[in-house]
Amino acid sequence: MADVVSGAMLADQMPSYDPPLSLVAREPVSGAQGSATIEILSVAKAAGVTFSERLADGELIAHGSEDLCLDLRAALEAQRGSIRSVLLPAGSTASVALLERLGVELIFIDDEQQAAREVGRLCAVADTLGLDVETAPRPEFLPVLRPIAITKDGRSAKTQPALDTSAALDPFRAEVRLLQVAGEIEGRTVALVIDLRRVPLGSDALAPIWKCTLVGHNLSFDAKMLMANGIALDSANLLDTILMSGLILRGVADRRREGTRRASLKAAVDEALGIELPKESQVSPWWRDRLTDEQVAYAALDAVFALKLADALLPRIGPLARGRESLSRLCEAVVPVVRMELAGITLDRDELARQADSWEEELIGLKAEIAGIGIANPSTAC
Repeated sequence: MADVVSGAMLADQMPSYDPPLSLVAREPVSGAQGSATIEILSVAKAAGVTFSERLADGELIAHGSEDLCLDLRAALEAQRGSIRSVLLPAGSTASVALLERLGVELIFIDDEQQAAREVGRLCAVADTLGLDVETAPRPEFLPVLRPIAITKDGRSAKTQPALDTSAALDPFRAEVRLLQVAGEIEGRTVALVIDLRRVPLGSDALAPIWKCTLVGHNLSFDAKMLMANGIALDSANLLDTILMSGLILRGVADRRREGTRRASLKAAVDEALGIELPKESQVSPWWRDRLTDEQVAYAALDAVFALKLADALLPRIGPLARGRESLSRLCEAVVPVVRMELAGITLDRDELARQADSWEEELIGLKAEIAGIGIANPSTAC
């Protein structure tokens, strides 16, 4: 039998909803208190106790504690807050700090009346919005518990068991958890973070958003998630900053494809704006009903910086030869490609790479043959 370290019994249902949970709730342990906690964990591990995190709500579970002596069980109970801080430490608050430094007005929306009011206020004056979504695996694609590895001396292990959250990237296995939009009202950036468990994606309250020009980074992902959930998008209203970045920025080496480069939002913002964008919360538990202040701030920043990045890059695309035309053609392809992918027609990247390699080999051979008849540079021959 497993004991919840907080003393609460296992819940049969998801926790009831509360506003975003403050990260300040977990205090880091240090000094004598930290040493005592680590010693208790070491003794508990030696006695066969294991720990795991309940993914639905982040509760810390102790397994096997019922077999411990009464003194050790009492020590575990007395140190439950410190144990949680050691095994499930609080994350970064960098997104909250950056949002405050930028002076962004952040509004978290969790009911339709509030959504109608705030979306109406924003869309009445802003015809271009930064857009982003946060997704999470649906519950059936997540395990109930995540084991927590502990070293023999009672510390959280540096390497923890991997948690497969790939379903969050699949429109047929993912939940669109949050919708974020950002725009300018009287010179100030306003970001709306909308809880889609309380405001349905198809709600009339959100309808004005889809009539605006939508700016996002890697919009093909957001468009795929939105369209898979019934939202109709128009390519003419989409502006993808990852495509803009590909035309302008150097980007970073893409380890997945040798010899190529890509411009993630973090890399693009750093290169174009000189700002380091926090990304620690990217893989945080978006499936939770209670989200932290940091998660909400992180979500807002993606929409805010998509807008700022477009403002910085658009003037640099104009002077390029056929720059505006190239960007327009690339953005116009977003919705058709998403429709193709959702219909099950995908591009075989491995086969395309093999074809490209074979064409390259053929080209090298042809150049050698042409050089053999006295033409040093066939590209300039008339």
